[in-house]
Amino acid sequence: MPSPIVHFQITSPNAEKTAQFLRDVFDWQPGEGRAGADTWLDTGASQVAPNDIFVNGSLRSGEPSVAATTIVYVRVADLDGTLEKAVKHGGSIVMPRRDNAGAPSIAIVSAPDGLVVGVVQL
Repeated sequence: MPSPIVHFQITSPNAEKTAQFLRDVFDWQPGEGRAGADTWLDTGASQVAPNDIFVNGSLRSGEPSVAATTIVYVRVADLDGTLEKAVKHGGSIVMPRRDNAGAPSIAIVSAPDGLVVGVVQL
């Protein structure tokens, strides 16, 4: 079963400036943070039917010395199985499984070339 992108997270050393850029260029609406995010990014996507996938994201402040990054989060049916597959195929676990009350379970993996991908089990 394919695994769709369900969320993205941008980390920026200047989150306010990045939020303004995203608002000005894409008309994304920054809002109050949820689930540990500094800022929630409403991309204008909307849910058409129950269980539709629509992608919004979050913006976090990072250290001034660290380059801006973007991580996409992919929905999977079996988070633990996906983490095992990532390691089996040469990847590594950057952030182990986190189970948060009232929120999806998440982890972050790295591909052999360093690509970082978030993994979400709803």
